[in-house]
This record gives sequence, structure tokens and C-alpha cells, in this order.
Amino acid sequence: RVLDLCDLDSHKWERFASASRWPMSAVYASEARRLAAYEAKATGEFDATVLISEAERDDLARLAGDKKIHVIANGVDLDALDPGPEPPPGDGLSCVFVGAMDYLANVDSVVYFHDEVLPKVREQVPDARFRIVGANPAPEVVKLAETPGVTVTGRVAEVRPEILECAVSVAPIRLGRGVPNKVLEALALTLPVVTTSCGVAGLDSSGLEGVAVADDAAGFAAAVVGLLRADRSRYPGNREVLRERYSWEPHMRRLCDLVLEGVG
Repeated sequence: RVLDLCDLDSHKWERFASASRWPMSAVYASEARRLAAYEAKATGEFDATVLISEAERDDLARLAGDKKIHVIANGVDLDALDPGPEPPPGDGLSCVFVGAMDYLANVDSVVYFHDEVLPKVREQVPDARFRIVGANPAPEVVKLAETPGVTVTGRVAEVRPEILECAVSVAPIRLGRGVPNKVLEALALTLPVVTTSCGVAGLDSSGLEGVAVADDAAGFAAAVVGLLRADRSRYPGNREVLRERYSWEPHMRRLCDLVLEGVG
């Protein structure tokens, strides 16, 4: 029996608690404690537990003891996310964020970028735009579209062209865990990415180009401006790095091996 946790959700709820006001802070803190106890208990009852990053494994080991915990990283479908032989350069002005827009971590990300980062970007790039792509935008996300140059798309038929229209992918993640698909997908489409230490905590970013990390608004804005003004707008070499590390086939082979080992 194999338990696939992906991320440690108990830590996610801890972050939600720290970022929320009472009474939801108390609700989220209670959920974090209860879920942590459940994660530890479940890990002990399964033959193997799978997480998507070394950091997640280390955290679970501290929580549940040194049990049979394995890392099988997230992946990206490079064939589905093919930018074409000559990726379009983007409009040179738009930052794009992709995600389910009723999820608290994503809502926090785009509100933070809109309120604290975008004004600093516009001090140097006055026409900079922000495109928020994702289904079910929460009311506070919808309200962001009242700002000129900010677009909230809601659900779209296909994410790929939405990303390729833009110049920079932003992932100002402050509450998330694991390896965000939005980062892998943007890199697969050859866009440069600006994210936070949370956004790359589970990512092996060595050898990747056009990836900037900043945890404060001023640093994040400076990184965005630098990429908007850069001579290069696309980084096709990142696809080969992703193919080596984040193709689904080798990851699924490891999962099959893990199951067969248990059966054997």
C-alpha cells in the first residue's frame, strides 16, 4: 500500500493560519494540528509514502519518524506545452499568473503582486500589465481588474496561448508548498519566471536560465523590470533541463518500481 501525499498539507494550513485574521486563523491552526497528526498516523500505516520534494520528505520524517518515505518529483508534459519552433516573444509588457483563482495561496499571490509589486514595476515600466489566468476568481481577485492594465480572465479554453502572449511569468507564492506546476509550465513554454523562495523550495533550478527569486516587494519588482528590459525574452534551453529532471516518464517508472518492490 502506497500513500501519495504530494505535499505536507498540514504545513500549508499553518501558513494560512499565520496569514489570516481571527477567527479563520484559529480554524486554520486547528486544521493544521489535526492534519499533522493524521499525516503521521497514516504514514505509519502504509508500506511507503511518496512526496514530491526532498524538503517535504525531511519535514515528514521529523513529523512521523524515519519511516519509508520516498521522493517522486512533480512533472511537466513538454509535448502538450510546446511553444513551437520559434516561440513568440510576448508583448514585452505583460506579467502572467496562472492558477485556480479560488485557492487561498493563489489569491494571496495575485493580491500581493497587485498591491505591493506592480506599482514598483510601473515606476520604471509605466505600461506594464498584469494578466491573471485561472478559473473561479474570488471576489477580491475580480476586483483587481478595476485597475487599468490588469486583466482577470476567469476560465480559459487553453492556458498555453495565454502564457505565450506575455513576457514574464510571476509566481509570488508566499503560502504554498512543493513544486508549483505554474513554474514548471512557464519554464516549459520558455518564459522567464520571477518567484519566491517558496516557489522554488522543491525545485532543482540549477542550470535553468531566466529564473529570479525574491521574497520582498522591491526585490521582486526589480527582477520583473530586469526581465522585461532584458535582451532575451525566451529561454528555450530550459526545456532540455526540464526534460532531464521533470519528464513524467522516469518519475512514473520510479513509482512502478516502488510498487513492484513492495509486491515482490
